Amino acid sequence: MTCPPCTDEINRWLDTTPQQLIPRIPFAAAAAYDATPAGAAGSRSARYQQWRRTVRGQIALIREHCREAGHR
Repeated sequence: MTCPPCTDEINRWLDTTPQQLIPRIPFAAAAAYDATPAGAAGSRSARYQQWRRTVRGQIALIREHCREAGHR
């Protein structure tokens, strides 16, 4: 459990999207493979996985800080 302010911060992270945190590279700068359906799906999947790791990491840090600071 976390205190209400830390819970609000966690919820802000959960309200993000992969597109907000990890912008897509324009096709002009990307490899030709990225313009194919398989390449686009792979890029989308990789961006999602990176977003997921980032959000989970931030939530863990918020919970740890809340616990160590005695916010409860």
